[in-house]
Parts: sequence; C-alpha cells; structure tokens
Amino acid sequence: RSAWSMLKAMRRATYLLVLAFCLIHCGDSGTSNSTLDAGASIDSAPAVAPDANSEPSPSEAFYDPSTIVEVRLTASPADIATLDNNPFADVYVPATFTWQGQEVANVGLRYKGNSSLARAGEKPSLKIKFNEFSQAQRFLGLTKVNFNNSVLDPSMQRETTAYGLFRDFGVPAPRANYAKVYLNGQYSGLYVNVEQVDKRALTRLFGDNSGNLYKQYSGASLEYRGASPAAYDDGTYRKKTNEIEDDWGDLIALTQLLDSSDSATIEAELPKMLDVSLYLRWLAVNTYLSHIDAYTGFANNYYLYRNPTTMKFVYIPWDLDITFGTQGHANTTDSFLLNWDLFDPQIPSPTGPRPMLTKLMAIASFRTEYTGYLVELVDGGQIESRILSQLDEVRAKITDAATTDTSKPYTNSEFLSSLVSGVPAPGDTLPVIGIRNFVEQRTANVLSQLP
Repeated sequence: RSAWSMLKAMRRATYLLVLAFCLIHCGDSGTSNSTLDAGASIDSAPAVAPDANSEPSPSEAFYDPSTIVEVRLTASPADIATLDNNPFADVYVPATFTWQGQEVANVGLRYKGNSSLARAGEKPSLKIKFNEFSQAQRFLGLTKVNFNNSVLDPSMQRETTAYGLFRDFGVPAPRANYAKVYLNGQYSGLYVNVEQVDKRALTRLFGDNSGNLYKQYSGASLEYRGASPAAYDDGTYRKKTNEIEDDWGDLIALTQLLDSSDSATIEAELPKMLDVSLYLRWLAVNTYLSHIDAYTGFANNYYLYRNPTTMKFVYIPWDLDITFGTQGHANTTDSFLLNWDLFDPQIPSPTGPRPMLTKLMAIASFRTEYTGYLVELVDGGQIESRILSQLDEVRAKITDAATTDTSKPYTNSEFLSSLVSGVPAPGDTLPVIGIRNFVEQRTANVLSQLP
C-alpha cells in the first residue's frame, strides 16, 4: 500500500506540473466515425454512443483488422539489457518507433504482462508510450500501443478473434490486429497489436472521455469494502482518469448496492448505475468463450467506465489471450470449460463472491434478458460457421509471419496444428485445446444448455 501510494503521489505531482501545458497542447485525439468499430456479422449490435467525430480516426489504418502492420524499433543495447535484467519493472527506456515511414523518436519502451511475461522466453510482450519522455508527443493521436506475445495461445488467434466477437456483438472493446515487430533490424516476431484503453479509446467508443475509468486487477470482485477510497485504492482497483480529483464515490456506490440490497432494490436501482444490457451482452460472449481471466473467473482484467452521457458504468473487456477454453493456471480441464455453466460461470479456484454475477442471475428479468442475448449470439448454431470461417481466413494471413517467428515458444508444427490439436503452453502440462475443436463443441454445449 505504501509503495503504491508513493507512486501515486509522484504521478499526481507530475500531473500538476504539466497540467497547464497539457491543456494547451495535449488534447485527446483519436476519435472515430464508428463508436463501436463493430463488424457487420451481427446486425443487431446496439450503438453505445453517437459518433464522436465525422472524420475517420487517424489510427484507423494502424488497427485495420485486414492488415498486418510492420513496426520497427531501435534502442541501445544497454537499454535492452536494462529491460532484460528487470523485466517486471514498470520502467521505460528510450527508443525510436517507425511505422510506414513515420518515425517517432524518444518514445518509452518496456516489457509488459504477468504470467505471459514470466513464460515469455525470448519474446516478451511490449508496451510503447509515446509521451513518456515528451509529454506532448503522439503517434496518430495515440499515447500508448501494446504488442502482445500470445505465449499462452499456440494458435495466436484467440485474442484478435475474441475482441472481434465482442465488438460485433455490441460490446465496447479495444481494436486489435497483428504486428510484425523488428528490434534493431532483427525480426522479433508476430505480435497481437491491441489498442490501449485510455482517453483516446473512450472518445472513440463513447464520444466523451471525461468520466471515471477504473482498471481491475486480480481480486476485483466488486464486493463492498466500506466507504473509504483507500480500501479500493490498494492496487486491486486503479483509477485511470481523473486521478487528481481522486473521487471513488461512484465505484463505491456500485459495490455498496450490490452488497447490501435485496433483489427488488437491485432490479430497480442497478440499471441507474450500470448499463445492464451491455454488461449482459458482455457476459453472454465471455461465457460462450469460457474466458476465465475476467470478472466471473479470476475477478481480473477488465475496465469499468462511467459514461458521462448516461451516468452509467460500462464493462470493457481486456486481456483475451486465454479465451476459447484455455485452462492455463485455473485448475480446470477442457471438459469443465467446454461445459461451463451458462448461468453460473465461475471456476473452482480461486473462489469467492462475484456479486455482479450472482445477484443479477438471481433476478428473473435480468436472467431472461441474458438468455435472450445467448440465443442471439449462437444464432441457432450459426456462430460456429462464422467463427470457423474467420479462423481460416486469419490463419492464411498470418502463417508466413508466424512460421518465420523464431522467438515464439512453439514449434512451427505446433502452431500449424493448433487449430485442431492440443498443444501445452509453456509451463503447463495440460494441452490448450484446438480452437476449432473448442468452437464446435462449445457451440453444441451452449445450445444444449439453453431453455
């Protein structure tokens, strides 16, 4: 707690020093002509917000799902050695970033991740922060980009496919595609290029980035911890916007409602604080994907944003590399995840209350709405053919970049067979189920569970 408080105080002091400068020079760009950036495969996906800007986002081409972007990084050997020797440190070293002839000098470069970094070997995930050393610096209106190593996914297709499925179903989610990354002239490998959830993404998704954004880490179960912000501001929940104001009242009020209210009160009051429909749409997709590294599993890896237009929280998914039945380190099996209970999607370990799951499922109107979204999602089984077609299309696109990636923790044979064969992730003995096999079997199981 004390270390986190010191870091927070230092950041707050930095904000105060640059605030006047940023008000003039650091406007939030990155708006989009599509508030959800959704695909067209599900026509009924709801609009989250009106268009923030009639002009295309300057970063649209960088996240174009039909392309593999090529990024070149240069950094001194001494700085790379600093990262190698301290891979888990939240410390950036200077680097130069180049994409399509656009060079951005003096950007911040660091390794990122937890379990994915521990198992990364020669291919750590990367985060680039364009304004780490120059506060006003941007790249296509962005301040950060993320290159994820897919170390837990031998197919390298789970994350992009899952983000696309969420967006197609009307759930606000980051954009994602692929990047070939070169470091000091050497090919570092094929990465998943995932949009940072920050003010630029909030502008694109909601047309207004002035609300409170919280990122949740392991153990963020949304249980009520009392009225003091200090009980939440311990690293489990972290405020990502409006840090200087430091008002946690909206999040605390949400947890208090979930904790202390009976079903009738929750049914009446929760829709005033949470976009329940968007949350249930997220829950439908997440449960279909048997994604355990989220709220209903580890109570981890998600954002909550209080949309200023509606004054309601919206759930934003994050870190989707162990979707499609990847058991990872959750003490689960393929059988368990293939048959994951649609109406009680929790895991054996770690256990603990998940009030924003159990309280909603205990209310008939919310449960009925959720069931309707599941029916819409699987579409009588048609979701299977749509996903399988996408998997084949993407596999053809990335195969050359993936098979020439000598830093990945899988052989080419394992990568090529990973759509249909089980391949253990580094550090695991149980194989990761073939993603095509999961889609076929999970779709049948979801249909069998629906009333």
